[in-house]
Amino acid sequence: MITTIDRYPLRPGLLAEWTLHPIASAEPAEDFRAPSYLQEEHFRAEAMLRLTGNSVGSWLGTAFDLPGHVDMDAMESVLRTVIDRHEGLRSGFRFTGSQLTRFTYAGCEVELRARVVGEFSSGAEIAAYLEPRFDEATNPLDSALPSVFATVVRPDSTTVVLASDHTRTDGYSIFLAPYEIHEIYAAEREGRHPNRLAEVGSHADFSHAERAKAAAIGPQHPGVVVWQDFLDSCGGALPEFPLDRGVRPGQLPAWGGLHEPLLSTTEADAFDAACKEAGGQFLTGLAAAAAIAVYELGGPPEFHTTIPVHTRTHGQWAASLGWYVNSLPISIQTADADDFTGVIRTARQSLRNALPALKVPCSRAWELTGVVPLLRNMISFMDLRATPGNEHWNDWNVSGVGKPPPGDHVFFWFLRTHDGVSITAVYPDTDVSQDTIPRLCRRIGDIMTTVATIGTYSIQEIARLIA
Repeated sequence: MITTIDRYPLRPGLLAEWTLHPIASAEPAEDFRAPSYLQEEHFRAEAMLRLTGNSVGSWLGTAFDLPGHVDMDAMESVLRTVIDRHEGLRSGFRFTGSQLTRFTYAGCEVELRARVVGEFSSGAEIAAYLEPRFDEATNPLDSALPSVFATVVRPDSTTVVLASDHTRTDGYSIFLAPYEIHEIYAAEREGRHPNRLAEVGSHADFSHAERAKAAAIGPQHPGVVVWQDFLDSCGGALPEFPLDRGVRPGQLPAWGGLHEPLLSTTEADAFDAACKEAGGQFLTGLAAAAAIAVYELGGPPEFHTTIPVHTRTHGQWAASLGWYVNSLPISIQTADADDFTGVIRTARQSLRNALPALKVPCSRAWELTGVVPLLRNMISFMDLRATPGNEHWNDWNVSGVGKPPPGDHVFFWFLRTHDGVSITAVYPDTDVSQDTIPRLCRRIGDIMTTVATIGTYSIQEIARLIA
């Protein structure tokens, strides 16, 4: 699941933290490798928020348990190995004039500064300390290496919490960390090399290659045309979420959120089978369920949204920590369909039509179309059943944790694990959104459960029942 640090089941213990800093003598040469399009967009957005006085903490991370009492020396050794493996954690950005440039430190040029914070008598007190600490330590404008590690040590177990700015990690990377750290720690204890870990490529190398290839793309590229057609259908801008969020013009509201289970393992398997029987797949089934739910709650007959897709297209990126994501535009017709089967078919066709956009980083497409790169509406799906170590996640108490930025956006993350399917939603913290979005999530769950049970879902019949 993905939740907030105050909702993660932290237990009392001795809290310590580690932050990354260049050693005093380190003066990295300018790194010729450019940031990825997403990294640059994110960094510039942070800088713009700072100029308007709205800069707040926003980060991604993970929390999990290691067995037994892990001492400071052992933990520092483990974290040192992680930092050496992943160049993205040792790489940062700064403005050179108006250009955003990269700088990178060698592993030997980065030190881990450890600090014992103290003993805490409750998990709530630990969470209350960690959230503002992570806000501060992961801000890419203030920290050259915006990642922080924390441990809560007890006699029987040690909870590890990692947090980084989004430029360092994506939603999938945070679920790679628990297995990697467990394996490194086990290898340390057993006096061996962590030989069950795959070699990883550098996200900085990936970003440079992505930008070099995308620089040759022009406005006539089929992927850019896909985006242009989508933007035209949305009134010339990236789509807002189509239900009222209770946000005044110019308002930048704080965020609200929820995390709920949607389907059991058996129900998830049945929903998957029903989607395939209807000619779709799990992802298009999720999108269809969301479109129907929006329509039933008073939304438009055509649902426009964006869907993240991973860009880990080569084995060297499979276990690499970084931001390996692109987005596809999708539009789903609901009003002309009688049931779920009809809607999933339009979702499938829309996704197929969007496939040329896989060849273009979304931020590059937005640059070429002249659209303001402000994402307000997203449906993300991750099937984590093949992620390394996932069979141990319940025993390890694994969870994604994070703090999203403020705004009027509505984002959904659907996660499929061996325990079933869950939903995490982020939305404006207004009275309207606090009523509408939880109702919408329940409706999505009802639709998916119905499809899992009887194989379809009648839009007209259910619409009459709730009218």
